Amino acid sequence: MFIWIAIVSQIIKQADSLPSYIGYASGFAAGNFVGIYIEDRLALVTLIVRLILQKNAKAVIASLHSAGFGVTKVEGQGTAGPVQIIYTIIKRRDLPTVREIIHQNAPHTFLTIEEVRSAEAGVFPEFKKNLVALFGRKSK
Repeated sequence: MFIWIAIVSQIIKQADSLPSYIGYASGFAAGNFVGIYIEDRLALVTLIVRLILQKNAKAVIASLHSAGFGVTKVEGQGTAGPVQIIYTIIKRRDLPTVREIIHQNAPHTFLTIEEVRSAEAGVFPEFKKNLVALFGRKSK
């Protein structure tokens, strides 16, 4: 970490004109853009999707299970009565599929999506299925 501070301080000391500042800012922004783009394309981030439903929980759970996703259901109490809280842990590349399943079975569902630092020993879709989603063709 200290070495990066030293490098940046040297760059700033050498930048003594407007083009130097613009070049530094452009390089910094381009690096961030490329890093975000690569991470987004790889979609390695794990997400937790939390749904709160008053009805149609069985249909959502069955559809998620049939698509290969693990689901945990918890009974709860909302302001308008009993609710079911459904959790599923997914990779970001699977989010469009999961959203489509949710919207087909329960269109007005309250849902939240958060990043997860780590998850293990759960039910996740097959690796081959993820390769097809990532590269667009089946591996042999």
